[in-house]
Amino acid sequence: MDAEGKKVIVCDNGTGFIKCGYCTSNFPDYVFPCMVGRPLIRSRAKVNNIEVQDIMVCDEAQKVRQMLEINYPVENGIVTNWEDMKHIYRYLFGSKKMNINPNESKILLTEAPLNPIKNRAKMLEVMLDEFQFHECSLAYQAILTLYAQGILTGVVVDIGDGVTHVCTVIDGYCLQNSIARLNIAGRDITRYLIRLLLLRGYAFNQTADFDTVQQIKEKLCYVAHDLDEERRLALDTTVLVESYTLPDGRTIKLSGERFEAPEVLFRPSLLGMEVNGVAEQVFKVINNAPLDDRRTLYKRIVLSGGTTMYPGFGTRLERELEKLYEDRILKGQPDKSSKNVICIEAPPRRKNMVFLGGAVYANLVKDTPTQWISRRDFNEQGIDRCVQREQRTKEDVRFYPNGTISYRESRNYTFDRSKSTADETLSITTINVVYMTLINYLDMENIPDLFRKIIGTILSFAEKPIMQLTVKEYLWGYQDPILSLLKTRLPQLVMNDQVSVFASVVNEAQYETILISSGVGLDENRIERINNLGRIERFNFSTNLSIWSNKYANMINGTDSTIWHPDVKKNEFIYTFMNDICRSVHLKYNQTHKNLFDIDTYHYILPHDAFANSKDNEGFCLNNTMKNGTQQLKCLPSGLFSLTPCVHLSGSSIAIPLPIIASNPHFLDSDRSIQDAVNGLVPDEISHRSYMDLEPTTGIIMNGSRRMQFNINVVNDSKIDAISHIHPLVYPMIWVNEHAEIDQPNADIFHKKVYIPLLLLTVFKYVIMTIGTTLLITVISLVVFSRYKKNIMVAPEPTTITDETTPLLA
Repeated sequence: MDAEGKKVIVCDNGTGFIKCGYCTSNFPDYVFPCMVGRPLIRSRAKVNNIEVQDIMVCDEAQKVRQMLEINYPVENGIVTNWEDMKHIYRYLFGSKKMNINPNESKILLTEAPLNPIKNRAKMLEVMLDEFQFHECSLAYQAILTLYAQGILTGVVVDIGDGVTHVCTVIDGYCLQNSIARLNIAGRDITRYLIRLLLLRGYAFNQTADFDTVQQIKEKLCYVAHDLDEERRLALDTTVLVESYTLPDGRTIKLSGERFEAPEVLFRPSLLGMEVNGVAEQVFKVINNAPLDDRRTLYKRIVLSGGTTMYPGFGTRLERELEKLYEDRILKGQPDKSSKNVICIEAPPRRKNMVFLGGAVYANLVKDTPTQWISRRDFNEQGIDRCVQREQRTKEDVRFYPNGTISYRESRNYTFDRSKSTADETLSITTINVVYMTLINYLDMENIPDLFRKIIGTILSFAEKPIMQLTVKEYLWGYQDPILSLLKTRLPQLVMNDQVSVFASVVNEAQYETILISSGVGLDENRIERINNLGRIERFNFSTNLSIWSNKYANMINGTDSTIWHPDVKKNEFIYTFMNDICRSVHLKYNQTHKNLFDIDTYHYILPHDAFANSKDNEGFCLNNTMKNGTQQLKCLPSGLFSLTPCVHLSGSSIAIPLPIIASNPHFLDSDRSIQDAVNGLVPDEISHRSYMDLEPTTGIIMNGSRRMQFNINVVNDSKIDAISHIHPLVYPMIWVNEHAEIDQPNADIFHKKVYIPLLLLTVFKYVIMTIGTTLLITVISLVVFSRYKKNIMVAPEPTTITDETTPLLA
């Protein structure tokens, strides 16, 4: 169970079998065929004392298979019949099997690497909406296989009952251009074995006798190391002949069929298919991967799935790959060899590798909210989400003699298919950013009348306030009709007609130069700089900003949120400068806890009053020019702050400010009127508040999420019909969750290089103290004993006895 007492279930949806159990299990608790059967002839007669129902699933259907028309809801690893799949899930979660309450459970579902995004969305819909699970997560089978092996990089050869997948995984991510699918697997081998046995004179029915032939295959078949040699032995000798007793008592004999049936994995042409075999697919996938990773991938080829359990499969695959490597990479060079280049890992439990990896993963992340989709989030946000993977790179890094470092930070975003439930081509309806920008611009008092008239005319006839875009266009840019028209008519005014929502915020940040302290050496007061480590000294060669209305708001405080000084104290604020919103914010200590890797951290959160309409935030209010020419501060309601001075419409010779307003996601901590103006928003402390987990000794950030929502100010104008009746509001466009956390390999390095030396130092300190104390006690004891011994060994003075008669002189 997780920290809230919810049961954590792992479900591996295979083409042939479904494997399910709890995250604490070493083996799946339930394994049964993934099939649904309907009676060929309606009858109430019982077969083997089992009544044939209108719909029978899994092991119940298998027992009376000869009476049913069998359907497989999963084909090639992908669910194709959701109605039948729901029957299987009801059977699995119901009283006959797991007997669970989904509302008190969370479930991890596995999926094939090439699972369509729409199918991923359907999986979430079925689990969260129909079965009412508390939370759900999806994970690629190949990644889970490597989790079971304890590695994050490798090539997974997963051959199950219905499909073969060959996937490249690097650092826990599947490379989409290095995935191959071969529609040949265990079920095809069984069918081919039925054909081979028919040639020998044994007639088996493709449906009724399928299980019998499958058992023959699992008991007697193997993969030939040298196909020609095995064929010669089968033809000239009887050493390969094996007998099998059928359920009716008859005995059949197999010889060459034992290795000919699995041969279809390496030679699909035996089935009349013009595709490459599994060895060719593995070789192709590895060579599609980045060049620097190929040597590692050749040494980490991991087998998974029941069909890889054939004796000799691993050695045959290695032999085929070595031949391909020598022929195509080494090109037959006699001085080079493929030996020790290729390594096949064949774990003994590979039949259940995906489930085992799922159990490991689910157990690790069961208390990590970012790895699960809750039913509440599903109801609020729906199922269409496009996730971008962010990579930040420090460029043009320069070190200076005064103990500072300068750099520029570039950001690269790639669509993360594995975490998305919709494609970037998804069409959305949204506010026209340029239209609303120009409307806000017209509200400014110092706009020339001619320009106001031109813009008003264009807005009245050339454009609408609402538009449809794809997600990709919305985020990264589209050609705007208004700007395109202005670019044609006024090229000196508008030079670029491309508009983007998110990129407009990001692009302005990536060309900025940041100068930070290295934390090395002494400052001008001869004080060590270590407490200044990572602190931003200058931003774009300036020690402060100049866009806000007072000195305090223009201050550049803290780091860039990627590093902090060592020996962190609980009572200090963590300041961070966010250049994409042109301001500094601070986080305050909340609690101390251990992370997933048993590392103690201080948990800091964004305060509730960070964006409040208060005296401290007065400098972020806008200077508003009145009709009489005077300046007056215009402050937004609590929880909001304007980015108008920070972000401008790109491609224009006039600095046209974008009416972008920043806030916490779902308007967390915002004024109630702002929240109520938009339907469907449910602010949540855990999901929507920014936080940071610092390891106090080193100042290393172990975990953190920077969450920000970007909104646009929607206004109306009685002179323009299209928006004359629009109710003014702050319209949410996009909210960003920039999340980063330490992984297992780096956590192990931290333990090895920090915790263990500190532990040894502590132990050594107490050992030295103990030895010192012991020596001190010993010395004191010896001194005391020596003095005592000296005292008892001194000769006593002679005693003279005198009386009245004793002479005075002797």
